[in-house]
Amino acid sequence: MLHQMRQFTRSKVAVILIGLLVVAFAVWGIEDVFRGGSNTDAVSGKGVSVAADDVQRQFERQLRAVQNQARAQGQPLPTRDEAVEQGLHRRIAEQLAGEAVFARLGERLGLTSSDAMVAKVIQEDPTFVSELTGRFDPATYRRLLAENRISELDYQEDLRDALTRQQLARAFVAGVRAPSSFGTLLATFERERRSFSAAAIPAENVPQPAAPTDEQLQTFYDEQKEQFALPEFRALTIVSADPAAFAARLTVPEERIVEAYEFQKSRVSTPEVRSFVQLSGADGRAEAEAAARRLAQGEAPQAIATDLGLQVIEGADRPRSEITDPRVADAVFRLAPGGTQAVEGLAWSAVRLTSITPATTPTLEELRPAIVADLARQEAQGLIQDAEEQFQDLLDEGVAFEDAARRSGLVVSQTPPISAEGRTPDGQTVQSFPGGAPALTAAFETLEGEASDWIAGAEGVSHMVRVTEVRPAGAPPLAEIRDAVAASWRGREIGLAMRRAGEQIEASVKTGVSFEAAARAVRAIMLPPQDVDRSALRNSPSPMLLNAVFSAQEGDVVTGFGAGQAPVLFVAVVTGIVRPELDAAEVEPLRTALTEALSSDLLGAVERAGRNAFDLRVNTAVLDRTFGSNDEADTQ
Repeated sequence: MLHQMRQFTRSKVAVILIGLLVVAFAVWGIEDVFRGGSNTDAVSGKGVSVAADDVQRQFERQLRAVQNQARAQGQPLPTRDEAVEQGLHRRIAEQLAGEAVFARLGERLGLTSSDAMVAKVIQEDPTFVSELTGRFDPATYRRLLAENRISELDYQEDLRDALTRQQLARAFVAGVRAPSSFGTLLATFERERRSFSAAAIPAENVPQPAAPTDEQLQTFYDEQKEQFALPEFRALTIVSADPAAFAARLTVPEERIVEAYEFQKSRVSTPEVRSFVQLSGADGRAEAEAAARRLAQGEAPQAIATDLGLQVIEGADRPRSEITDPRVADAVFRLAPGGTQAVEGLAWSAVRLTSITPATTPTLEELRPAIVADLARQEAQGLIQDAEEQFQDLLDEGVAFEDAARRSGLVVSQTPPISAEGRTPDGQTVQSFPGGAPALTAAFETLEGEASDWIAGAEGVSHMVRVTEVRPAGAPPLAEIRDAVAASWRGREIGLAMRRAGEQIEASVKTGVSFEAAARAVRAIMLPPQDVDRSALRNSPSPMLLNAVFSAQEGDVVTGFGAGQAPVLFVAVVTGIVRPELDAAEVEPLRTALTEALSSDLLGAVERAGRNAFDLRVNTAVLDRTFGSNDEADTQ
């Protein structure tokens, strides 16, 4: 049903509408054809661009939001590198590109949002409403923007743009309405019930085929040769240069360990952190000092806040750098535990320090194992380079590949024949493959008898792969897989026998024989009668049968194989079809959902038309430079 609705966006009417939009976009943007986009823009086109700085700002905002949520749930905080690796920066660039299309269209139409509209949305945002007064709180508004490093001007301009896009989008879809008949059809489709009688024909209840003759087996093999085809397999010899193995042979001098410790200890030290309670939003110094005195007397912060109309902020184990208000930070890191003070920061506040956790610096002995391992790995890199050079020299002298590797101190391993998917000829997955996927990929790009270049692997280990044997893809000779071919031939014959039994039931029912009698005549097993709607498909032993039941007419006989491992054919006769009686209250939600889907598709079509007309492209090279990605990237 949704697919049918979406066909509208490809209809002649929609094509004409979107075509006119394309012409409009082109006319409006023609003055910018020769301007081009800056090579520092993350998104650029004819008169439309998104600066890399805008993508970066939005990236930082979303990352902070995710980190704050993770912190509140006690989960590990995702890092910037992890967010980049997962493509957050590229998704944001695509989002901003779409927004830029609508912004350009709104600009050409002279559409904007007034200051009054922006102010109204801000003042009605529950995020900025005080829990005590139930009204917009300017102090909360400024504090939350400061915590998220957003200026008031930037926030208001972003909100203005969003409101303008919202108005434009509403104008595009204002007249879109799915017909009520579509909602009725969808409701009928979802709630229609079918009753049927069913029987099961297991594989063992049909005549079993005799053993195939050589001629039958050869014919079946020739017809189904693709079914028995195997991928290409390669046997490999892998040489590995492991820094850990070379590091184990080294002794690190004590003076180097001490030097490394002095360099690292400042980076691994933890800063002093403090916990405090802040009552924010006091009406001047006098009220803040009164609140501070009550805190000093041990009165509960929440009781004071309720009495004076203040907001309670609890800071737990905060370093100075994480306290947003610098004057509050100064007070917190000046007070002794239990001390209180009135502070004039972003707003007048009363602060009470509850605890101090001193800074810590690990000792040399605590860091020694990690330092020794790190220095040894660094030194091992030089040894590995020498070993690789010696290995190549020995190969040039004609020494065998495996012998040259062992004489150079490298590790040699061999694999059985393996496919590009990492499986052996018997279908087993190779659990541990030196060098992982990159080495396996290189193995299938290297000629038989040749060796690959060195391949960087995990934990600094490098690998070289030599292809010792290639088994071409294709079906093995019949003699090698005769048993498997015979088993497949037997399965086909049993399946055909099951289908013949199902066809016999159908033919008997058409002549007037009862379904139960026709089923028992072919040794089928009768099952309890069923009365189901389409939701039964989720747990059905044969979705194929249920799909056939819901596509049939009353009195039809249908079949479907089971979804389990054991071969079984289900046969059913449709005994009843009940379509629901619907009222407007049941149809309307479905009609509304279809309208929203169609509206979304139309807006997507408008955005695509605009992107094409403006020749709008995401410059992944700029994104990768901005976010430090190492991926190979081309402008898309």
